[in-house]
Amino acid sequence: SLCFRSFGFSTYIMMAVPFLKFGHNDRQPYLHPKGLDAVRLLPPPISIVAFLGDGRCGKSLLSSTLAQGARAGMTPQTHDAEFLFQVSDAGEPVTEGIDICVIPKQENPNGGSACSLVIMDCEGGNNPVGQIRRIVDVMAMLSSTLIVQVVWGGFSEAQLSQIGVGLAQRDR
Repeated sequence: SLCFRSFGFSTYIMMAVPFLKFGHNDRQPYLHPKGLDAVRLLPPPISIVAFLGDGRCGKSLLSSTLAQGARAGMTPQTHDAEFLFQVSDAGEPVTEGIDICVIPKQENPNGGSACSLVIMDCEGGNNPVGQIRRIVDVMAMLSSTLIVQVVWGGFSEAQLSQIGVGLAQRDR
């Protein structure tokens, strides 16, 4: 099951697929074949939006909302009408690594999308009951054209530190 177009550009299956995951005791990052295939099949140009932030602050909800809004004017077939990315109100982490949804470029005489869109829903950091893997932030920062830092209320010192460490590792 993939999240790219299946019947041309006007109809496609919209769903989240794995992109960056972890193997070998949750320590070895790898790019998942489903995510790579979904991106590989997109027509250029491609814009990539990454949602980063603390655990349990609404990244998956905002990613789903953007995906639902970006599909306006198209005829999607959605498997879950509520949320594209898995969401929960529990304290346990939901997203592991990075999940993506791709939205192909649409040729529309009334305007439409000028580029294909990849939405990255990233694992949260600073979650006391979850893993904190800096590679998630670094990968998102290296590959995205826009980073959305999601906060619950206001920036904490931990979030600013997380951004700073991610930028420093990215620039190495």
